[in-house]
Amino acid sequence: MPAPHVLVLVGAVLLGVLLALVLARRWRRFVAGRRSRRGLRAERIAERLLRRHGFVVLDRQVEGGIELFVDGCPRTFRVRADALVARGPDVFVAEFKSGDASGTLAHRGTRRQLVEYMLAFDVERILLVDVARRAVHEVALAEPPSFRRTEAFEA
Repeated sequence: MPAPHVLVLVGAVLLGVLLALVLARRWRRFVAGRRSRRGLRAERIAERLLRRHGFVVLDRQVEGGIELFVDGCPRTFRVRADALVARGPDVFVAEFKSGDASGTLAHRGTRRQLVEYMLAFDVERILLVDVARRAVHEVALAEPPSFRRTEAFEA
């Protein structure tokens, strides 16, 4: 039979591990809740900003899809944009960004996301709403997408 102090030590370690697991779980919930609240606040600010620029919000969390062929088999991927908005006869997909870096086109992930949305929603222009800078940018490709080979791909 182990000495009593060894049993106390093992019990203390087990209690410490259990406490650490509980605290880690609560911390993850707290961080997720804070992120969610921050995102909802940013969405409200973005919608107000769009209204100030003359846009009307038609729908929120709009789903689109893009079909790709993977090894010859079609696969559909769903995407979700923050809003569908209109100003006069023009309708736009709008993407809200609340982070300092992600709200600019200098951010690679943002550029890729906007191009994916243009393809998924079959639109030529999209709105990037930079909540941190309180700015609305209309983004379009320099030319419509072309899937022909260019000199860059020729050997």
